[in-house]
Amino acid sequence: MPELRVPADLRRGAAKGDELLQVEQGVRLLGLVRDRLGLGTLAASRILDVGCGTKLAQAILNREVPVGHYAGLDVYREMIDFLRSEVKDPRLEFHHVDFHNEMYNPGGKKMSPEDRLPVGEQLFDVLVLFSVFTHLAPDDYRSMLQVLRKHVAPDGRLLFTLFIDPLPVSDFRDAVPGKPLLWAYYSEPYARELIAGTGWEPLELHPPGDETQHYFICRPVCR
Repeated sequence: MPELRVPADLRRGAAKGDELLQVEQGVRLLGLVRDRLGLGTLAASRILDVGCGTKLAQAILNREVPVGHYAGLDVYREMIDFLRSEVKDPRLEFHHVDFHNEMYNPGGKKMSPEDRLPVGEQLFDVLVLFSVFTHLAPDDYRSMLQVLRKHVAPDGRLLFTLFIDPLPVSDFRDAVPGKPLLWAYYSEPYARELIAGTGWEPLELHPPGDETQHYFICRPVCR
């Protein structure tokens, strides 16, 4: 199968100018997910990637990272349209979501806890959000968790990255004046408080690494 190449204007992230680097980042992120969740392989895992960009899909296709099934969702319609037209592998699917975000999608629909994602009745073993909560205001932080809860398998796991404020002077800080939600910082107690009551239990909070900011690993619980 030919490699998936993505035009530069459809790539996002700090390394968007270097496609090979982005693909390698995708390989390392999938490896982090596999290892931190204690999985020997992702070959049987159903993965939901919200705010997907292109790097995980390229890692799966171009570096033959094994997955059972992968669903990528993003607010960037042109990128999703491109992926849907170019990727023919039946293991992968892509969907546009029109949730409002002050940074990435200011004209979108305000997210609510009642919303569902456009993946039908599928339940996923692994849910990942890289550099999504880093751009979410507190009300959307909770709503996103409540929406995700509808799409997790009973023994599934959620991994999401976020900015934990090292020296918090408030619960939440929109850190860059004039650039709303470019860096959304949370105190650790407030980040945990916002998870409470959403149907998730935080299991671990990991420090930043080479590829990620802080990240939570959570499991679903009964409401």
